[in-house]
Amino acid sequence: MNKFDKIEEFLKLILEIKKNGVEIDANLVYSNLININSKKESVRSYFTSFIDRFRKDRNIIIKSDDYFSSFKTKDCSELSNKIKMYIPLNISHFNRGVNLIFDFLLKNGIIFDLKICSDIRIDDVILLLNNDSDCEKVRKFLQENTYLSEGLLNTNPFAISDGNISITYDDILSYNYVVALWISDYVNTHEEVSFSSFYDYIYDRYLQVFRNGKDINNFAKDKKFMDYVNGLIDYQIETEVLLLALKGASLTEFYEYYKNINVEKRKEMSSKIREFLKNDMVLDKVSSDEKEIFDYAIIEIAKSSDIDYAFQTFRDFDENGNYRVFTRKNNLRNLLFNNLSRGSIHYFLLEEQKIVLNKASTLTMKKYDAVQLARALFKLRDGDYSGFTNDENARENLRLLVSSDNLHSVINSILLDNGYKIEKEDEIWVYVEIIEKLKSKSI
Repeated sequence: MNKFDKIEEFLKLILEIKKNGVEIDANLVYSNLININSKKESVRSYFTSFIDRFRKDRNIIIKSDDYFSSFKTKDCSELSNKIKMYIPLNISHFNRGVNLIFDFLLKNGIIFDLKICSDIRIDDVILLLNNDSDCEKVRKFLQENTYLSEGLLNTNPFAISDGNISITYDDILSYNYVVALWISDYVNTHEEVSFSSFYDYIYDRYLQVFRNGKDINNFAKDKKFMDYVNGLIDYQIETEVLLLALKGASLTEFYEYYKNINVEKRKEMSSKIREFLKNDMVLDKVSSDEKEIFDYAIIEIAKSSDIDYAFQTFRDFDENGNYRVFTRKNNLRNLLFNNLSRGSIHYFLLEEQKIVLNKASTLTMKKYDAVQLARALFKLRDGDYSGFTNDENARENLRLLVSSDNLHSVINSILLDNGYKIEKEDEIWVYVEIIEKLKSKSI
C-alpha cells in the first residue's frame, strides 16, 4: 500500500468514527494519527538511563516530564527555522537505537534538540536540526545503520518521507497537529472522503485564506491563535509543506522550499497577513457583557500603568491580533482571549475612537470654524495634533486613540454610519459637513 492509499485509508477511518456519532475534532484526529502504525507501548522506563547519560554534561540541556524527555545542545537555544525529523523506533530497538543516535550526533558535532516520547508512536523520537546538511548526514546514518533501519516503524504518510523516516518543518505549531486540524475540518464538511478531494479541499482553502485573505480573521479565531500573525505564518508554512507531501515531493524539493523560509520571507509574509487581517476585519455582533469586559480590561491595565498605555495596548492588539500584549495579571489575558474576539475588540476600540474624534472635532469647530477643523484633520494625517483645541482635554484624549495610521478608518466608519460612502480624498470635507450639522442641531 503506497502513502496515498494509506492517507485515504486513514481519512475513511476518521469518517467512520464520525458516522458512529462521535464528534470529530483535531484532538481526536491527532490521537489516532500519532498511533497510526503502532500499539501503545510505554518506554517511559528508559527515560532515567537517557537522563543519567547526560546528567553531568554541561553542554546538554535536559527537560523531562511524564510524556517527553528533551535533550538539546546549548547552542540549540538559538536554533530557529528548524527541520523536524520523525524517527519512529519500535520498542525492541528503542533503548539502543536512541543511544546510537546520540552517539552519532555527538561524534559529528551536530547541534540538535532530540525529544523522546514516553510511548511508542509515529513520532516517538523527534529530532530538530539546524540545516539541511545536518539533516542529510543523519538521514544517511539512519538508513545505512542496519540495526536502526530494521527497527523503524512505518512512518507518517502525511509527511515527506524517505523510507520510514519523515522530514518536515514546524515552529510555534506542531506539524502533526496542523495536519489533524486540516483532517478534522475536511471530514466535518464531507460525507464521503478520498485522497484527491482531501488535497483539493486543502489547496482551495489555502488559496482563499493565504493567497486572497478571504475570511482570514475567522480562520485565525477558529484555530484559537493567541497571536494571529505568527500563528497564521506558521500555519501557512506548514500547510505548504503538507501540500508538498500530498503531491509526493522529494526531499530535494523539500530542501529547496526550506531554504526560502528565512527572516526576510517571514517579514514579507507578516506584512501580507497584517494587510489581509486589516482588510478582512469583521465587526462581530457584540453584547453588553462583552462591553463590560472591554471596559474592565481598560481600567485594570490603566491601574498598572496609565490610561494612555491601556489604550495603546488595545491599539497594538488591533494592529497585530496578538493576545500576548495583554498582561496575565488577574488572569486578564485569558479573560480577553476566551471572551472577546479580535472583531469585538476592534468594534469597541473603533467606537471609542469615533467618540473622541467627534468630540475633538465639535469643540474645535465651536471654538474656531469649519476651515480650522479641516486644517486640523489634514494635519492629523501627518501625525500633527496641534490644529485641534485642547478644551476639555479633547486634543490629549484624541492622541490616546486616533493616529495618522487609523484616521482614515475612523472617519470612514463615521461616514458609513451617516449613510455616506466617499473616496478618501473627499472624506475630510464630508466629515466636516457632518460635524457642522451636529453643531447646528446642538445650538
